[in-house]
Amino acid sequence: MIAKGDNMSKNCGMVLAAGKGTRMKSDLPKVLHEVNGVPMVFLSLDRLQSANVQNVVVVIGYKGELVKDALDKKGYHAVYAKQDEQLGTGHAVKCGMDAVPEDCTTVVITYGDNPFIPTDIFNQLISKRIETGAIGVISAVYFDDPMGPAFGRVKRDESGKICAIVEQKNASENELKIQECNGGPIAYDAHWLRRALPRIKRNEVSGEYYLTDLVELAYAEGELVESVRIEDIGLAMGVNTLDHLAEAQKVAKRTK
Repeated sequence: MIAKGDNMSKNCGMVLAAGKGTRMKSDLPKVLHEVNGVPMVFLSLDRLQSANVQNVVVVIGYKGELVKDALDKKGYHAVYAKQDEQLGTGHAVKCGMDAVPEDCTTVVITYGDNPFIPTDIFNQLISKRIETGAIGVISAVYFDDPMGPAFGRVKRDESGKICAIVEQKNASENELKIQECNGGPIAYDAHWLRRALPRIKRNEVSGEYYLTDLVELAYAEGELVESVRIEDIGLAMGVNTLDHLAEAQKVAKRTK
């Protein structure tokens, strides 16, 4: 764990961009769908590379060469990792960690289909992890009525400590009422992350390995997980369908 106030940290970023995006009704990799004329993954990378990170890994999968070629032609400086099987976010990060330098201390993870996360949120994730000594820092959004959005619910124990993130498809009736939800991006201590990823178990409902399961694992080990809040709910939206893409066009216009 990095001690509080440690100034020797090396921060790395990771963009998960391997998804096929079946619900987009297109053969194009999901992250290459455009928002106001710009591929979503470009927007994600722009914001992450503007943050306090020294290296960025892009995890590619379905038609990954198209994603790599598009990024290379645009002049992005990134290292690529391949996720050959679509086995969830935990599996994607495990694939990506092979390309993360050994001297990296904090890994900030975001999504190529989550294009509006502000650079400031990435910097807050990094700074809060270092300042508090937390093993991880999640981003969170709050909903007055959380029953509609397909966001994971952030669970806290009686003392207020974050103890788990429950994906909506796995949540109980009471858990679905939780207003604090997972905003997407997260920062972890890189050394702990390498050790913890192999311990994620395959979810019985989806058959995937959830990155969010690391929160419960950290809590069980007595590690601290903190959060930063994304105030504008629209900035946390992920694009999974054509309806989401249409909504993203509106968000892009109002956030210029």
